[in-house]
Amino acid sequence: MNIMQEQVLEFHQTFGAAVRDTPGWADNATAELRISLMEEELFGPGELAESIRNADLIGIADGIADLIYVTLGTAISYGLDAEALVAEAHRSNMTKLGRDGKPVYRADGKVIKGPDFAEPDFHSVIWGAAE
Repeated sequence: MNIMQEQVLEFHQTFGAAVRDTPGWADNATAELRISLMEEELFGPGELAESIRNADLIGIADGIADLIYVTLGTAISYGLDAEALVAEAHRSNMTKLGRDGKPVYRADGKVIKGPDFAEPDFHSVIWGAAE
């Protein structure tokens, strides 16, 4: 767990938000709250999407920080180590290169999966390779 997730954990513990010590399902109320918080931070008035569309750099910074904070809180609510999850996503993303070793792009500029793409193994990250 990295320092950012530790800070959000401190918030959850201080304010009585859901915390799981081991990976598992959050109760329905917590699940719905996490969805609502992420949607609000991304799409709510004055939040990240609007700030990006308005070229508001301070708003973008605020929206990114809030969305990361809420996302890390969601990981805590499900007992997940966000740092380990991102590391596995990064490992997988780096396999998106084409056979020529160059990125493969969709028409809109999004990097897409190359022929040697390796799916992330989140099962091993969450429960260990032995399970």
